[in-house]
Amino acid sequence: MVSSKFGDSAACLVAQALHGFKIAHLANLNLRQVFYLMLASAYIAILTCHLTSVRIIYTTPVPKMGWRTRGYP
Repeated sequence: MVSSKFGDSAACLVAQALHGFKIAHLANLNLRQVFYLMLASAYIAILTCHLTSVRIIYTTPVPKMGWRTRGYP
């Protein structure tokens, strides 16, 4: 379940990062610092989402998770 959720949202990250770099360039910000802040925020978000997903998987019964999870082994 975690890999399917991450795979769905991972494609959106590149376009958002490019828009962030464009805004940083227009605002005359240091692009290296913006990159490291983006990297740190993505790492924190991924770590938080994975830990939350694992908690939900082990505390919620499968029928209550919705139709999508019923086909998972």
